[in-house]
Amino acid sequence: MKSKSTFLPRVICPSCWHKFQPVESVYISKHESLLGDPIAGKNEQMRFMPSRFSVDCMAIDPAGMNCHQLACPRCHLEISRPSLELDALFLSIVGAPASGKSFLLGAMTWSLRKSLHNFGIRFTDADPSLNQTVHSYEQTLFLAENPNEPVSIRKTELDGTDLYASVKFGSQEQRLPKPFLFTMDYSTRKNDESGKLLVLYDNAGEHFLPGSDKVGAPVTEHLANSGAILFVFDVTQDPRLRQFCLEDDPQIKHGSTNTGSVGTRQETILSEAASRIRKHLGISTKKLHDRPLVIVLGKADAWIHNIPEVNLKEEPFKVAKEGGHQKLDSKLIRSTSNSCEQWLKEHCPEFVAAAHGFCKDVTFIPVSATGCSPELVTTGKSNFYGVRPSQISPQWVTVPFLYSLRTILKS
Repeated sequence: MKSKSTFLPRVICPSCWHKFQPVESVYISKHESLLGDPIAGKNEQMRFMPSRFSVDCMAIDPAGMNCHQLACPRCHLEISRPSLELDALFLSIVGAPASGKSFLLGAMTWSLRKSLHNFGIRFTDADPSLNQTVHSYEQTLFLAENPNEPVSIRKTELDGTDLYASVKFGSQEQRLPKPFLFTMDYSTRKNDESGKLLVLYDNAGEHFLPGSDKVGAPVTEHLANSGAILFVFDVTQDPRLRQFCLEDDPQIKHGSTNTGSVGTRQETILSEAASRIRKHLGISTKKLHDRPLVIVLGKADAWIHNIPEVNLKEEPFKVAKEGGHQKLDSKLIRSTSNSCEQWLKEHCPEFVAAAHGFCKDVTFIPVSATGCSPELVTTGKSNFYGVRPSQISPQWVTVPFLYSLRTILKS
């Protein structure tokens, strides 16, 4: 493969986690007569290793069309150019079904787009075409045509094509997760021209249930490559904690709808994630994982009043002495984490024990992706919890990511 770009010596495919040299990448054909690929599928353009190039270094497919899209040599799924040029930072979001992972992801990425420049970082899509699903999350929550009409993010489907791609390795068909890719450019900082490729995943919560890790659907193997793990703990799903939530919150008054269930044993999901990581990395059960674990205490607007020393209206940011950029207030984050951990330890000691039995570095961070309670909406014979975009005001939604990023880069 010919290119004027500066590629890394070795990269990791964000879909199948295959490690390869950029020169091994295959191209995606363009001519309509080349529809169909033995690995990517019959509805995908044929992948090929070029033997001809145009004068401007564009690969030419067997039918004579210039091509520029690249794919992994193993799974044949598309790879963005930044994947070959920037060191990848994998970040996994884990949680029970209906814990609010997709709401968190949409609110977090939208807020990062708006505020990360305050930290001297440009945050953009690595390839907009690969981030269409997260764009839809952001559009639903923050760019609705009618901001006073209740909206909801569609539940992540186990076999949905928005988040999973089917490929075939010989006779074995496998379902792989579609990653969300972002670039983080530090060139706005003095004497720092480095950057990172951020790789995020949004799995259906059911994929983290014990026994759901299958050969044909290794959709959570990204856990082993993650620089940090964000575990979304849904306070409203724990029967012992529901009594501490606001009584007028619809999730407390009405319980589950057809969008999910209440009462999932969340410590078993965390333990399952720990088991999979140990299996993939070959870590002994006696050894703690050395990557940071951030427990994202979601839907905090419904329960944070139980911890009066925590104020989510005060974001944990302050201005650095040099450069004028913002930085995290580590002292405030640590004191908040200690207060939340103590509260959880009183009512859910087994979950706190599972967290500390998994990772060396555990931090508890309360977050409200919407900053307000949802409302129960009835449409025909179905119900769903919706939120009015005009009322959305995320609280601490970027903190788990920024804290994870700082911890990873310091290590």
